[in-house]
Amino acid sequence: MPFRPISIRKAMESVAVADWVLPKTQRQYAWGFRDNAKRAVIRLFDSLYRSYPIGAFLLWETQEEIPFREFQKNFDPEADPPGTADPTQWKRRKWLVYDGQQRLQTLYSCLLYSFADQVLRFNLFFDQNNVEDGLYGFHFADTAIAIPPSEITLCSLYDEFRIQGEPGKTNYRRRKLDEMRGNRRQRESAPTGGVQHRPPLGSLQ
Repeated sequence: MPFRPISIRKAMESVAVADWVLPKTQRQYAWGFRDNAKRAVIRLFDSLYRSYPIGAFLLWETQEEIPFREFQKNFDPEADPPGTADPTQWKRRKWLVYDGQQRLQTLYSCLLYSFADQVLRFNLFFDQNNVEDGLYGFHFADTAIAIPPSEITLCSLYDEFRIQGEPGKTNYRRRKLDEMRGNRRQRESAPTGGVQHRPPLGSLQ
């Protein structure tokens, strides 16, 4: 069985264009209901942020006539799973995901769309050296809530990917950091009567 390393961006492209799909026999999303699932999602992204391994995906490339369903964009773990793809598509070339459904569905929804009607955000001031149990730089927020200058919404990193249907180069994080550094320089150059606390800026891998 060959093993091939793959980037998250390449994996998301394969999911987005429905090259990677789920066989009908695959179980439903198994990370629990909304609150439990969100905690598992945050732990997954924290592992990626800290460069921890998240395991391999097991796929089977085939053109056999096998019913399958596609990954969902705006995913809700409490909603019923979608039906299978059109039977005329069952014989096409595809990669059936037999191990990795939860991780791929989570990454796809959080990086490109939404998860349980919310978006995942990251605090740019989070200290990556903080290993306190249960403390993470990621959190979920309603889409209507304004984004503070110290945070980014993860799906914004993939705006061009989602709009164009293929991976695009985006410098959103760089622009955000430059904006924050500019604001910091303005604060430092302004007269002040006290000491201003500035938490360390972690690096988003």
